[in-house]
Amino acid sequence: MTTLILILSLLTRFADPFVGTDAHGHTFPGACAPFGMIQLSPDTRPRAGDWDGCSGYHYSDSLIYGFSHTHLSGTGCDDWCDVLVTPGAGPARFSHSREKAEPGWYEVRLDNGISVRLAAGRRVAMHEYTFPKGPATLTVDLRHRDPLDDCAIHFGPDWISGKRVSSSWARGQQVYFYIELSEPATCELLDGGRAARLTFSSRKVTLRAAVSSVSEDGAKANLRSEYPSSLTALRKSTRAAWNAYLSKLECPWKDTEHKRRFYTALYHTAIHPSLYSDSDGRYRGMDGQIHTADGWERYTVFSTWDTFRGEHPMLFELEPERSVDFIRSMISIWEENGKLPVWELSGWETDCMIGYNSAPVIADAVARGLKGFDVQKAFEAMLASSMRPEHGMASFRANGMVLADDEHESVSKTLEFAYDDWCVAQVAKYLGRMEEYERYMRSAQYWRNVFDPSTGFMRARLNGRWYEPFDPREVNNNYTEANSWQYSFFVPQDVAGLMKALGGLDAFEARLDGLFAAPEGTTGRTQADITGCIGQYAHGNEPSHHIPYLYGVIGRPAKCTAMVERIMEELYSSAPDGLCGNDDCGQMSAWYVLSAIGKYPFCPGWNGSGMTYIPKTIVLNPWFETASEMFSDSLQVSIAGEGDIWYRVDDAPFARYEGPFTVFNTCSMEAYGELDGERSFTTRCSVNKIFTDRDVTVLSRCSSQYTAGGPEGLIDGRLGGVNWRTGGWQGYQDTDFAAIVDLRAVRPLTRLAAGFCQDARSWIWMPRSVTFSVSDDGENYRTVATLRTPVGERDMNVQRWDCSVPVSLEARYVRVDAVNLGAIPQWHPGAGSPAFIFIDEITVE
Repeated sequence: MTTLILILSLLTRFADPFVGTDAHGHTFPGACAPFGMIQLSPDTRPRAGDWDGCSGYHYSDSLIYGFSHTHLSGTGCDDWCDVLVTPGAGPARFSHSREKAEPGWYEVRLDNGISVRLAAGRRVAMHEYTFPKGPATLTVDLRHRDPLDDCAIHFGPDWISGKRVSSSWARGQQVYFYIELSEPATCELLDGGRAARLTFSSRKVTLRAAVSSVSEDGAKANLRSEYPSSLTALRKSTRAAWNAYLSKLECPWKDTEHKRRFYTALYHTAIHPSLYSDSDGRYRGMDGQIHTADGWERYTVFSTWDTFRGEHPMLFELEPERSVDFIRSMISIWEENGKLPVWELSGWETDCMIGYNSAPVIADAVARGLKGFDVQKAFEAMLASSMRPEHGMASFRANGMVLADDEHESVSKTLEFAYDDWCVAQVAKYLGRMEEYERYMRSAQYWRNVFDPSTGFMRARLNGRWYEPFDPREVNNNYTEANSWQYSFFVPQDVAGLMKALGGLDAFEARLDGLFAAPEGTTGRTQADITGCIGQYAHGNEPSHHIPYLYGVIGRPAKCTAMVERIMEELYSSAPDGLCGNDDCGQMSAWYVLSAIGKYPFCPGWNGSGMTYIPKTIVLNPWFETASEMFSDSLQVSIAGEGDIWYRVDDAPFARYEGPFTVFNTCSMEAYGELDGERSFTTRCSVNKIFTDRDVTVLSRCSSQYTAGGPEGLIDGRLGGVNWRTGGWQGYQDTDFAAIVDLRAVRPLTRLAAGFCQDARSWIWMPRSVTFSVSDDGENYRTVATLRTPVGERDMNVQRWDCSVPVSLEARYVRVDAVNLGAIPQWHPGAGSPAFIFIDEITVE
């Protein structure tokens, strides 16, 4: 028994919190307990919007601004870092040689001589600051990093408390704190009460701290409920908690390096989700009201797009009781907010990612036989979430796919909605709800509508046609943080169907081989998340994580083992840069742990073995094939699909499609397929007969990602929608916009207009001014009007502005000049970077 205890006590030696703090891992090195409410850690990145500083700390830095009480691990967006405590006069330099960390503990000796030791429990934390000489001074700062909405500071002789309301990723996030001081201190409020300086008589100070989402009294009660007797006692108790968690799995390797990788990864899987309810069960819900978790604990930080894949399935095995509370938390979020969490943070739905991926978490829990939650209520929450007409779901239900006309990232959303629907079907079957089972199994096949049989890749449909031009390596707005290579394998619910669509087992295996053997590198938009590449496989982001295991699913275990081992050896290490991408609340680490023990689930929610399969019952949506969407004289149209195809032009009756036909005017077309008594959804396409009496010359350089089909897209008569990600807009970054429309002859004009878009969160602003000028000879221009935008620089609403000028004049040339905002303002997370102008359309009447 003594030997066993000794072995267990050593496991934290192999877990290194510094792993992932360098490169793009986005982890933090500070102190926290397993799934704890507090993460007390150093902050080296003081500015919001710093992508590699999302956790508040980056290993490349040499300046510590202080130590705050909440941190996110491995995320791709920044938030938390609440209630900063800064010792001494301000930020201080440090060296990693004088910095140490272990699970639940952090210490550093700053270059100014101040020694810092930190420990954390479930709801409490302790700081110890030792100064070279007295008096010791600390600043409690509520201004740190995220924009501050509201705050308050209260204090007594030996305590300080308050609240911080801030808006970053989560809007209006409320954190209350209570800090007990080891000795009386004088307190001076700074900056209108947004910070406080504490001055002590001695040179060594200890703080006991707690936080709450409810109130200062709640934070104080949390401290009293888990009151640590000393820093050493708290360190020991939290170390014991970590050792108990780490001991739940045995590392399959004996050497130290692999033990460090394994137990560090296992450590990172137990930071989030994080405890959210106070010691009395109260918490602030999604509706802003105070609720009570009676007999269970509420958690927060549900990064479901990441964690449904591996982390939650692993935690169902390692932490079944806590996992029940995770699902009860999800259900309560639905009760308060009307939908299951997508990416919930501190009682706020960020809607950061796609899908409704609480569904696979719940389905996997049911498939594994997890007890202790109301499955019927969870199913009702899944149904409600699956029918919300937002983020592409309305298009998915109406068209059997998400159309690129309606929503950005349409391919990824179609594929993930289809899988999520399959998960709903599995729970429906468990409950004997066969009507819902049949309905959701049918929609689980909608992945077929984005599968292009001519290329074997998943592609977007835009205006009834396959999106062009197409390059499977291209990163664009049709995919979520990925490209077609990476998303074309995301059909975990129907691997057999995908294999058949690709041409059988050999073709499927060849396509897998091609993914890993393809040249590295992507085209199109720069995407920071696409890292850790082997060919076009990108392990640094979640859409790829199941792909190596498809070798095993199709009966090629040797290839599966070889690729998984290669990924583990090449893309993980025990160094600070030992993660090839964001850890994403533990999913990157969970992949390593599950792969090491041979239990990675390629399809959460699947309770069988071998290959998943859905009998095909849907008819594919047909698609139109035309040389262009614009024509000057006539246009030949073809339609492809399966079964009998019926079509019509404008409001004519539907007729059986027999072969290509020609249109001569602007029109709308519709088509559907019929096969074995089943009918597809209707596909729609519109084509425009364009002006042949004018030309446009763009004098500015357009962004390669936002071309709207080229210069002619500015005068094609089709307006870009408010959702600029669906296309139709031309984007110009770090440059003004200028274009000339040549009418080929002097003509009478009655109106000049141009359309612009603003989405300040995405760095797109209205131009400062728009000037219309005209000329008869193309050399000498006279100004007609200069308009200034009515939209405010700080207006965060996504909106279109059509600036229009009535005129009564004659001219041949019309010039439009729009002045770019320039550098993004200092109040914005992208401060200093160049802004975009988005334009469509130029109208000359």
